Amino acid sequence: MEKELVIKTNEKLLTDLQTRSSEFSISVQEYVTDMIERDLYPECFPQVSEDQRAKIWEKMQSIWDALGDIHDILQEDYVKVEKETGTTMAP
Repeated sequence: MEKELVIKTNEKLLTDLQTRSSEFSISVQEYVTDMIERDLYPECFPQVSEDQRAKIWEKMQSIWDALGDIHDILQEDYVKVEKETGTTMAP
């Protein structure tokens, strides 16, 4: 059963809360409730270790490099077709 909690705050904090919650496409109520739950029950929200963070960064760098390679290949094909046909293709 849900209960109501009323919090008084200043205009700046409320504006900042509204801005931040909109970045996540959630209500201020959902954002504040989530923050409180994360503070009270941290065991329910596992943290990424530095080792895991480094591995993720390494994999993301590999993906970034692969995307660059794909871009280069597609660009070469674009230029080749443009030269062969004498027409400009829309990118």
